[in-house]
Amino acid sequence: MNPRPSTSRRFSEFLIRRRIDLSEGLRRILGPQSVLAGLAAVVYSVCQLLQRQDVGSDQDWELWAPLGTLAFTSGALALIGVFVTAVGYAKLTKRRNANDELATCCKGVWAVVVEETGINMKSVGVNIWAVKGLPGVRFLDRRASFAIVPRPRTRITWSKGKGAIGLAWTRDAAIAVDMRDLESRARNAADFAQLTEDDRYGLSWEEMTRLRRYRSVLALPLRAGKDNAMRVRAVLAVDLLEEGHLHKLNELHDHPDIQGVLSTCESVLGRS
Repeated sequence: MNPRPSTSRRFSEFLIRRRIDLSEGLRRILGPQSVLAGLAAVVYSVCQLLQRQDVGSDQDWELWAPLGTLAFTSGALALIGVFVTAVGYAKLTKRRNANDELATCCKGVWAVVVEETGINMKSVGVNIWAVKGLPGVRFLDRRASFAIVPRPRTRITWSKGKGAIGLAWTRDAAIAVDMRDLESRARNAADFAQLTEDDRYGLSWEEMTRLRRYRSVLALPLRAGKDNAMRVRAVLAVDLLEEGHLHKLNELHDHPDIQGVLSTCESVLGRS
């Protein structure tokens, strides 16, 4: 028997994936490097050149005529493209700067973990996952990461309540997960199917098998907003590829240097 997430979770993740696909499609069409805007500018330039060379009669270039309509439409699209490019470039630059700061924060946490615990540096990875999307279809999107050894992407849609990072987001609290504990309760798909969705962290059996290489995870919520409206904006996760070190991660939760980095992350998120 192969456990499957609840119908509501599957439907939510389906909408999340479609939303991601739609965003990527619109970004290609309307983004700072939009092919559509570039094509419109070329068409408009050709129309202007033809008109100056007296190609066609004056009536052919009236707004209601095919050539006139083409010139007007391409000109409008080119103008919109310039505006979108300017706004998009500013937003892209701001986001890249913020991501660079978050990546520095990941390196800071990584350095503290390695120095204070003595864990093999190749085993430690740090990621920052930001909450993204519209209400009802929000998900966690990786904004920054640091690891000496690159980790393969899991291709998992991290929604609210899913995995350690999804639980840290849902509960607004630190979540520590030891893969050995989960494996001891579910040695195969049949055992896994008997666990409640909370006990298996909202994961399917296939997803759990993809995550086996990550032996321990500590997920810490990052909050931002006005004092009276603070909410989780992202989750910082420390993962280990080595066995038996979760207690060391837990001991670092209140470490002054870790808390300082978390404050910096929250400041960056509040600005971006």
